[in-house]
Amino acid sequence: MEQKYEITKGAILRAAEKCSTAKEVLKVMFPEAFESENLLANLQWDVVEKATNHLISIDSNSPNSFYLTNERNWDLKRHPNLQGSYFLTPTKRQ
Repeated sequence: MEQKYEITKGAILRAAEKCSTAKEVLKVMFPEAFESENLLANLQWDVVEKATNHLISIDSNSPNSFYLTNERNWDLKRHPNLQGSYFLTPTKRQ
């Protein structure tokens, strides 16, 4: 009898962290699990950093994520016209 297994995105990403070869295989088998990684990888970070005066930068320790400088306070507010969307606004620290 054939057994079925449930595989979660988290399990796929954890397995991919263990081995670069496994990661490439998993990307072929489950490309949707890596969609957010691909979105961040496709951003032109040099443009983002220049446009924000380096307030938002890519994290060299985790190239699929970014960090916000601690030189500012960051306010997360709901977008008034786009349901489910938010603004991330930097304000000067006092």
